[in-house]
Amino acid sequence: MRESGCPLSTILWLSATGSSKTLTVTSGVKGDPSNAIRVAFTNADDDNLAVSKDDSLKTITVALANTTDSKNAASAIETAVQALTTVGTIAVGAMTVAGSTEYDAAPPARTSASKAFAFGSKTLTVTSGANGPVGNDITVTFEAAENDTLSVSNPEGTYNILIKLANTTGSKNADSAIEAAVQALSAIGPSEETIDVSAATVVGNAAYDGAPLAPVYSSKEITLDTGKTLTFTSGVWGPLSDAIRITIGVNTDETDHDTLSVTADVDTITILLADTTGSKNSADAIKTAIRAIEGGEVAGISVAAFTVTGNTAYNNAPVTALGDGIEIEAVPLAGGAGVLGSLVYEDVPLEGGAEAIVPIPATNLSGGADIELVLALKE
Repeated sequence: MRESGCPLSTILWLSATGSSKTLTVTSGVKGDPSNAIRVAFTNADDDNLAVSKDDSLKTITVALANTTDSKNAASAIETAVQALTTVGTIAVGAMTVAGSTEYDAAPPARTSASKAFAFGSKTLTVTSGANGPVGNDITVTFEAAENDTLSVSNPEGTYNILIKLANTTGSKNADSAIEAAVQALSAIGPSEETIDVSAATVVGNAAYDGAPLAPVYSSKEITLDTGKTLTFTSGVWGPLSDAIRITIGVNTDETDHDTLSVTADVDTITILLADTTGSKNSADAIKTAIRAIEGGEVAGISVAAFTVTGNTAYNNAPVTALGDGIEIEAVPLAGGAGVLGSLVYEDVPLEGGAEAIVPIPATNLSGGADIELVLALKE
């Protein structure tokens, strides 16, 4: 005598996104016939979970939604499998699909390729918006624009996003501005096989958002007396202004000694302070005199936008002589840099774009068995 009953057929699926994410598929019908059921996992072509069957092969194919992870919840798969009713002649209306804790917390879905670009402490993370490995084909190049306009383009026939940063005004390089310009490209690449970037994102960290990339002007803070400083800043961004030097002394002319004198010779600005009337040596007066230098250039750099800024102590009482032991002779400006400094990011690929899973071929359920009752006859 033979009777069906125990146990259930099961299959344990390990997600391609990590061995801690598992699905356990259980037949719902006791006995060994359910061992004939096979289950396969693959990626859907769109963002919809799809569950289908092949009665002749007794196969259930689960195609995972490719964007929205919640659509791939174990409960959603279970509902779709049960809706098949039968596979071949085997009932699956009670089949169960149970996820591990890790799976239920974050069902798998396609990931979008991305890359974090570091500019010192400031970072910009560019994400393709095109889910799946296709986004790994996208590259990003950062350059300085020739003017103060942000420009984002896609060189013809490439998957490169060329970002040219405004070369003066940092706010024009805000992450939101770059993102909008990238999304406005709509699609990039050869016309026969483009990649949609309309959902691409560009996100700066707090340091970037607080001060988007901008060029650095050469400058130098110089102490003229205890607690009194002047900061000299080139009006032209970039490292070339580092060549400008500052010399400061006191005017000793016998007839014009109480006159501020500012002159330039090749790469050096020489400032001779009025020796009696402090107001004549105000930061603003020195700035105006520098901007009025004959020829308008020092070391080949325009001084038309040069600035001189005093600290509070200096502004309250400009000096008429340098402090004890202080000498200021040909002190160079420093720190000038373009919007990208010395950084080079050219055709840097995004990475990490992936399908929800590596397709898992059809695998049989196992473990189902029948109970066998043996009737012993006694003579």
